[in-house]
Amino acid sequence: MTELKTEFEEFENQVDTERIGFGKRLGARLLDGLLLIILGPTIGSLLGPSVGDYFLPIIDLEQLEMLENYGLDDMMNVMTAMIAGVSIVTVLIFVLEGMTGQSPGKMILKIQNKNEDGTEASASALWLRAFAKYSDNVLSLLGLFAGIAILSSIATFAGLVIFIGCFFVLGEKKQSFHDMISKTAVFNK
Repeated sequence: MTELKTEFEEFENQVDTERIGFGKRLGARLLDGLLLIILGPTIGSLLGPSVGDYFLPIIDLEQLEMLENYGLDDMMNVMTAMIAGVSIVTVLIFVLEGMTGQSPGKMILKIQNKNEDGTEASASALWLRAFAKYSDNVLSLLGLFAGIAILSSIATFAGLVIFIGCFFVLGEKKQSFHDMISKTAVFNK
């Protein structure tokens, strides 16, 4: 009986060190996207239309008058509230993944960011990975709040690099570009 238990433990340890490929990671990302779609606008509507004032740069008065003339100012307020809610949820997912190595989607699918060898990753590695993965979102929000337009262009480029880098998971090492930067990989929890 103890021999069978030992074989099972060896098998369990072997499974735990197997890196997760594209499919399960894509599933986690889609679950996170679903959370953004549902929770983001909900939070935005609870915060109210005036929250948009904090999330959008100052609009030219002529543009604001034009929106009011066509009755679109209320719609603009609702849309900016929704965008604010999605931004808040994105920041929360970024912080959660930086702190725990798991996004909500990864928690549901029971996968986690770890060091390349499958050991628990350090806080600095998890934060570096999270920043690299969400660099487009972070740079966009910084540019928005700081009023620096060039950060939006840099964020777009960063998003493209990370998007392409996600397909590196299809390779033998099963690491995305942001995993390579932080020397991490995704494993079963």
